[in-house]
Amino acid sequence: MRKLFFILSTSICLLACTENNDHEIATPASPIVFSSTIHTNGARVIGTTWTSNDKIGIFMKRATESLSSSSILNDAANIGYALKNSSETLFYPIDLGKQIVFPDDKVVDFIAYYPFQEEMDGFDYKVDITNQTNVEAIDFMYSNETNGLEKVSKTVPLKFRHMLASVQFIVQSDLDLSDLKVVIEDVPTQGVFDLSKGEFSIDNNSKKPLLLQYSLSNKTAEALLLPIGATALNISFVLGEIKHTQKINNVDLYSGVRNYYTINLTNRY
Repeated sequence: MRKLFFILSTSICLLACTENNDHEIATPASPIVFSSTIHTNGARVIGTTWTSNDKIGIFMKRATESLSSSSILNDAANIGYALKNSSETLFYPIDLGKQIVFPDDKVVDFIAYYPFQEEMDGFDYKVDITNQTNVEAIDFMYSNETNGLEKVSKTVPLKFRHMLASVQFIVQSDLDLSDLKVVIEDVPTQGVFDLSKGEFSIDNNSKKPLLLQYSLSNKTAEALLLPIGATALNISFVLGEIKHTQKINNVDLYSGVRNYYTINLTNRY
């Protein structure tokens, strides 16, 4: 009987309404333009750069207060901004009728996230990693470090952090891998991130097999996973009618951590 064997090597790198008219714009003002960077101690799937037309959601609130309906200023709640040119990293309003402007006499903080969701239940951001076909589209990032700004600020800088974990498999083999399937068995695929607290709630009832997107040209398969901490993963490599499942221990599934595994696939009789 034919069996599929592999040799595994690993490496890990750190990716990290009140009555005082707060909701009214007192005087006409130019909308804020946002610049953005991504923390370099994490690795986005395509690097630490943005792609044209990437969309983020932004909240503006009173400085030092928690994000809530009463702390939001000038109705700046989940306002969509988009990147026009990836070389400039500047984000502009998606809808010119919904633009963020500074209040006249208040110091403010900003909270932002990627990718943009137009509909949201309060401040709960729903994360679903089931579809790994385009990992960039589910690469959830969060920004809450832009604090204590006022109207004199012109361009507002946002710094995003990766909130998911990454597992990457580099597959080495003399076999024809054009039909290779890589599956992570029984992992949670859904969760909710509280933007006001910066915390995840993982739905453990959402566990299911997760099919990774395998790149034949790069000989890699990568998944973005929910941050459930140190854990063991069961990985299945399927080639035709041959399937081998291997347990990998001590996988660091923390926000911003990327795990690398090199796989050597061989046939034995």
